[in-house]
Amino acid sequence: MVDPRRDDLDGDIGNRSNLRYTAALTIGGQTLNVTLDTGSTDLWVNPQGGVGAFENTGVAKHLTYGGGAFINGTVGLAEITVAGHTIPHQAFINVTQISSGLNTCASGLCGLLGLGFDSPTAGIEEVLAAAGLDGPGLGKSVLSSIFDMNPDKGRFFAIISEYDSKYSSVQWLAKHPVYPPGAKSWHILSDGASVNGISVPWAANSASTPAGQHLIALDTGTPNFLVPADVRDAIYGFVPGAVLAKNTKINSPLWRGDRDLWIVPCSTPVSFTAIFGLPYPIHPLDMTEMATQTGPDGVKYTYCYGAVTSGGSLTNGTTDALFGDSFLRNVYTVFSFGDNNTAPFVQLLPLTNEWDAAQDFARVRQQQLSGNVKEIAPADLIRIFDGQSNSSPSSTGNPSSSTSVAAGHLVEAAAVTSGTDTPVASKYMPVIIGLLAANLFVVLVLAVLGVMLFVRRSRTVGSSSARYAPVKVKDDSFFAASYEDRPYSDS
Repeated sequence: MVDPRRDDLDGDIGNRSNLRYTAALTIGGQTLNVTLDTGSTDLWVNPQGGVGAFENTGVAKHLTYGGGAFINGTVGLAEITVAGHTIPHQAFINVTQISSGLNTCASGLCGLLGLGFDSPTAGIEEVLAAAGLDGPGLGKSVLSSIFDMNPDKGRFFAIISEYDSKYSSVQWLAKHPVYPPGAKSWHILSDGASVNGISVPWAANSASTPAGQHLIALDTGTPNFLVPADVRDAIYGFVPGAVLAKNTKINSPLWRGDRDLWIVPCSTPVSFTAIFGLPYPIHPLDMTEMATQTGPDGVKYTYCYGAVTSGGSLTNGTTDALFGDSFLRNVYTVFSFGDNNTAPFVQLLPLTNEWDAAQDFARVRQQQLSGNVKEIAPADLIRIFDGQSNSSPSSTGNPSSSTSVAAGHLVEAAAVTSGTDTPVASKYMPVIIGLLAANLFVVLVLAVLGVMLFVRRSRTVGSSSARYAPVKVKDDSFFAASYEDRPYSDS
């Protein structure tokens, strides 16, 4: 899937403020915007005023998503149209109860369209069969319905059953099989990640995962990266001036499995690369987000926080991480259900050029900062929101490398030191430079494969030359709400 970084795209597919992929779906005669989610399978809708004309089977269905969010409803059959395909009798869940925190029509999104695997032991198919109805026939997913209506086309989606002509070379890249074999979810194996060219320490959770690899869920229903807390800390621990605020009162709209938040200097880029055989650089604007919030002193403050958050229980089991839209915006992805001869697989084409992205970051952040109240150093911000501490920022505004306890809140600086108190970043600077050069060489080789494959997408941020439209800065009224952008993953 490809996601130009703007809110209004041509056709029925959209990007919702860099937090959700969306699609326009017509059901019961009305058109709704729904979230696209590779982490689940079923379609559910919750429109204001109800669905309209549909056949109600009366079969109840409950779905639970990451973080404990849920919906309740009954299974219905209705004609739907999505992406130019009309399905006469598509199964869906007509929502009768929805937990707080899930997207509703009040936010402009009236449901969710799952892009995962059909299964006789889960979802709509299971409950219909248990009620004595034709589960496999009536309860198939939207994608399966479209595939069955087009038997002459492949069972994959990027653009359904075909490649975007600008990225067609993706078909020649490695096929990453869904893992473990036979799994009914979009999980593939990763070879790790790096920050500033340095490998991120990362222990696999599952004994069944091959040594040196990690099991990653590719989930369009998750806005950002969800990883184990220690991996999150390792990523931002490499960033000069970044500070970890433990159990903080500083807000972030992104769901996280704890109340910890990395505060990062807004002008500092985070050079993060995910590795799936090839390196896949991530745009620095996908690694930190900017926000404003009124402090306990009544003053508004601008700050930036890490977009990689703790996955909590979602990443403490058999899944090592969920790579959501922050990753998928940087690649063109083909999700293939396979056929009689080929198991399901994923193909990934890198789209982000590190050099261009670094310049993009500098330009956009400068524009963002010029339009907001003044930023203060991360350590100062944490002291204001979470209480006074025994440490103080250095003369440059960066926190010291000490760890201090302040009013029950632990503040940890990102400065990592060796046994001789020599900063690691300085000690290994020649290695870092060498690795960055190697990364740049790989990117140049990939560019030769097809310069036109790099999308110079129309991203407007106050100037026609800007290429990246960042997530809108959230105001205080946004943070006053209890809403958090939860991951949609039932796998």
